[in-house]
Amino acid sequence: MSLVFDVEANGLFSQLGGETIVEYSAEDEKVLTIVTDLLALQRKVPPITLGYIDTQYQNLVRSLRVDGDNIFRGLLRLRAMVGGWMEVDNDRKLNWTATIGEDKGQQLRYEKNILAIERTIKYDGLINILYAYGAGEGEARITLATGYIEDAVSKAAYGDYPDSLVNRSITKRATLQAWAEIKLEERKDPFISYRVDAVAMNEIDPSFAFEKLILGSMVAVYDAKLGFDVSVRVVRIDHPDLRNPHRMQVELANKMPTLLDELSDVEDDVEQGINLPTPISPDLVIIDPLSDPVLTLDDWIIPDWPGLDGGIIAPDTIPPEALTFARPTTKPCWWEGGFVTVGKSKKSFLCPLAWGTTGVYAQAVCNDIAPEGADIIIDILYADGSYAVPLSIFGDPANRLRIPAGFRKGWTDDLLGIKDFSLNGEWTMEIIQCGSTTPGSNLTVTLTCEDN
Repeated sequence: MSLVFDVEANGLFSQLGGETIVEYSAEDEKVLTIVTDLLALQRKVPPITLGYIDTQYQNLVRSLRVDGDNIFRGLLRLRAMVGGWMEVDNDRKLNWTATIGEDKGQQLRYEKNILAIERTIKYDGLINILYAYGAGEGEARITLATGYIEDAVSKAAYGDYPDSLVNRSITKRATLQAWAEIKLEERKDPFISYRVDAVAMNEIDPSFAFEKLILGSMVAVYDAKLGFDVSVRVVRIDHPDLRNPHRMQVELANKMPTLLDELSDVEDDVEQGINLPTPISPDLVIIDPLSDPVLTLDDWIIPDWPGLDGGIIAPDTIPPEALTFARPTTKPCWWEGGFVTVGKSKKSFLCPLAWGTTGVYAQAVCNDIAPEGADIIIDILYADGSYAVPLSIFGDPANRLRIPAGFRKGWTDDLLGIKDFSLNGEWTMEIIQCGSTTPGSNLTVTLTCEDN
C-alpha cells in the first residue's frame, strides 16, 4: 500500500502582506533603521521580529517611500535596492543574508555522477543598457545622473539590449543608482539553466557525504563533449522515485531566482505598464485613467477651470472640454504571434490629434526566437488626406526598422521622412523581410511619437 500526502502551507513571511502601511517615508536612512521602522508598523500578534541582517547591508544608506501598501512589499522594494536573500524562520524572525548554500568545490561530471544533461538559454529580460526612473513626474522625476548605465562586456557579447525600469518608491538619485546597478547586474546576461539527471553519491555510500547537494550551493558542471565547464547554483533538487533515493534531478542556473525575485519582477512589470491614477492637484484629487488604451491621463492638463476650489475637485464634475492635451504621445503596438512572415499587419492605429513631431522612436522585439540568415526589416506606413497612397514614415528605405540577424531587438532614432501627422491619420505596420534560415518569432513592434 502506498500513501500520498498533499501538504499546503503559507510561509510566515506572508503575514507581513496583511499589514498595511498608510504612509512611510525614509530619506537617506540606514537599511537597518528602515527595516526596524517597517517591522514596528505591525499590528498582528505575534509579530515578525528582527533577526539577522548581514553586516554588509546594515549601514547602507537608502531612501524609500511606501504609501497605501503593505510591509511585505515595502521590504521587497528595499531588498531590490540592496540584494541578498530574505526569509522568516520558524522563530518568526526576519533574516537577510548575502548568500545561501555552500561553495566547497563540488562537481557534477560524466563518468562520475551525471547520467544526462540538458542546457537551456533564455534571452527574455536581458538588459545591458538600462534607463532607470524613480518617483515623480515630468522634470521632477528622479533619474540617473547620466540618464542610463550600461555593461560593456554584455554589449560586446550579445549586442545592445536597451530597456527602462521604474521604481516609484525611490525618492533619491543615490538610491536609484544603487537599485539600477543591482538590476543591471541581474539582467546583463541571459538566463542559462542546466537540467541534470544525476546520482546522489552520498545516498549510495555515506563516505561520500561531501557530495551531498543543498539548495543554493555553487557546483562545477563539466562535460568535455558538450564543452560545459561552468560554475552554477543549485536552484532545484527533485527525487522522482523515493524507492531509489540515489536517483535525482538537479536544476542549476547562473542565477538563482527566488519567490522574492519573481514578485520583484512582477512589481517591475506593474510599474512599467500600469496606468496609475494621476493627481490633478497637489492635494487630494485623483482622476482615474481614461479608457482609451492609447492615451492616459498623464498626457492631459487642466487649465484654469472654474471647478477648481483650493485644489479640491468634486468627483465627476470636470467636463471633457476642460481637459487640454499637453504632451501628445502615443504608443501604437503591433503583435505578430508565431513565426514572422512578410506582409502587412491587419491592425492599424489612428493619430489621436494633429501635431508635428521632433522624432519617432520605433522598437521591434522577437520575444521568442531571433532571426537567422538575414535581418528582419519593418516599415511603418502613414496615410491621411495629404497622401494618395500610404508612405513610409522613415523616408529612405535604408532607415527602416531592423532586427539584425542573430539578435532579438532592434530600434531606430529620429529618422523621420514624414514630419507632421494629422488627426485620424492612420499608421500601418508592414514586414518587408524576415530571417532567411530562421524567420524569428513572436514579434512586437512599438512606435512612440513625441510632440514639438
